[in-house]
Amino acid sequence: MSLCVWFLTACSGGGGSNSSSSGGGNTVATPSVTSISPTKLAAGNAAVTLTVNGTNFTSTSSVQVGNVVVPTTYVSATQLTAAVPASLLTSGANLAIIVVNGGATSAGGTAVNLEVDNPSPVITSFTPSTFLTGTVSSVVSVIGTGFVPTTIIQVNGDNRSTTYVSGTQVNIVLSAADLAGAGTLTLTAVNGAPGGGSSAASSLSVNNPLPTISSLSPAAVPAGKTTPTTITLTGNNFISGTTVQVGTTAHTPTIVSGTQLTFPLSVVEQAIVGRLSVTAVNSAPGGGTSNPGSILVSTPTATPVLTALAPSTMIVGAPGSTIAVTGSGFNTNCSVQWNGAALTTGILTSSSISAIVPASLLASIGTAAITVNCPTALVPLSNSLTVTIGNPPVPTLAALSPNYGPMNTATNITLTGTGFSTASTVSLNGTQLTTTYNSSTSLSVTVPASSLSLPGNYSFTVTTPAPGGGTSGSLAFSAYIPLVNNSTVYNPADGLIYASIPGSVAAPLGNSVVSVNPATGAIGTPIFVGSEPNKLALTADGHYLWVGLDGSSAVRKVDLVAKTAGLTFSLPLVNSGIYNSPANAQALAALPGATDSVVVALSNSDLTTRVGLAIFDSGVMRTNTR
Repeated sequence: MSLCVWFLTACSGGGGSNSSSSGGGNTVATPSVTSISPTKLAAGNAAVTLTVNGTNFTSTSSVQVGNVVVPTTYVSATQLTAAVPASLLTSGANLAIIVVNGGATSAGGTAVNLEVDNPSPVITSFTPSTFLTGTVSSVVSVIGTGFVPTTIIQVNGDNRSTTYVSGTQVNIVLSAADLAGAGTLTLTAVNGAPGGGSSAASSLSVNNPLPTISSLSPAAVPAGKTTPTTITLTGNNFISGTTVQVGTTAHTPTIVSGTQLTFPLSVVEQAIVGRLSVTAVNSAPGGGTSNPGSILVSTPTATPVLTALAPSTMIVGAPGSTIAVTGSGFNTNCSVQWNGAALTTGILTSSSISAIVPASLLASIGTAAITVNCPTALVPLSNSLTVTIGNPPVPTLAALSPNYGPMNTATNITLTGTGFSTASTVSLNGTQLTTTYNSSTSLSVTVPASSLSLPGNYSFTVTTPAPGGGTSGSLAFSAYIPLVNNSTVYNPADGLIYASIPGSVAAPLGNSVVSVNPATGAIGTPIFVGSEPNKLALTADGHYLWVGLDGSSAVRKVDLVAKTAGLTFSLPLVNSGIYNSPANAQALAALPGATDSVVVALSNSDLTTRVGLAIFDSGVMRTNTR
């Protein structure tokens, strides 16, 4: 019976108008769409379930919405439902609804569309809401309702590239040309069909800025000048159309830039001593009157005269440097000029004035004319003196600070002299050190501890490379052995220095005698001798060392060969004028040719008063020697 059903189906397919055939001979019915529900939605609608009515639907039928296959639910051969996502409903469009049965599709039948209507846009505000003329291109946020991804903003009727942010905000870029002049920009939001439309026009203001004044140059002019003076006004927000008001008189200036303009101060305005108020004015929209500046019309001052420059020669490639000008007729309104251009002027008196020469003016070899301009003089410009920019000279080295220091210790040293440049380097015993340039008369270095490993004198020089330049003479730096001691003695027998170390020095050196190698600074093993060793005396053969012990009023004998302390003997009481007190050794001397005899210069315990001499043999004082 199943064969019969198959046969009848095959036979009935002969008409074929509502079916299609695949290669295996199976017939697939061609679906058709007759209606949908809903038929219309607003752009921005949430996801919706669409009912599709038609014929020849099967359980495997799928619905396409605008060529996008969406999840489909089979209801019957004449009805399907489709889940349309919100992402297909963001902007206005006519979305074709098509049903597909395998290889068969309803696309060839009567078109059925889901209409997605754009809203009518509304503009409520802008951020920012105003602009200043001359602003470079800037982003404007357009705030409102009914915006969709295809919304276009028109500026004065021209479509602008629009960035969709949300249904209540889109952004556009206003160009520098849009903001070049004061006025009003008309903005309209447009949504295309279906639905859509244009918003009401909204206005965005482009206003002139409020000008400000920071300085005027010259700030003073002499009364009675017979020619106009060009005043340079520096500030902000100067635009084409800015005017200058001097008192009640308007001037049309020359706009140099947004921060500078010039205008002529008339002979009439310079006729009477006093102070003139100066303002800059920008017209509406926006605009306004600046803060006031002023020009002093003063009693004429003397014409400046230059007599000397210091330095008169500057080094090519040097960093910013100070030049001092000596002369007469200087006042607080004067400025130093380099080839006619004003320098930043520093300390001045009536006979001297200084200025900073930037590195850019010292970049190449040549000469420059130095003048002083005093605008309050009827003849404001001085005579000219010449400064030469040339190769550096041979440096000279005058002093080291400090010029001594402990060995094996990193030391910061400042070198002073003349003719230093940024290329100058300091050398220690011929080895170049990292050098810091302070000025043409000062350099500084840090000498590493490893470079001061031995006691003695080290040679410092300064070298400036060619062209020009050369190497300075040398100065000595002394590295000493950093050993606190009370007394020292040199022993020719072993070539060592012996030092007595006070008890205030930490162990193991305190209250001892130590040897020091004068060539290397090496310190030998300490030999403990007793309380507060001080004065020293060597025997003639260098074998023994006598040591005065101030802390115990005694003398001790040290064997320098065996490195041991031996005999100790006490010193007698001495009469200090009021009562007897313990004696100390103010000086010691070994008797020639004797190793057990020593002469002691006795003093009171504070070593301020010598009270006699005594000779001790093996610690026993000879009679009649005090």
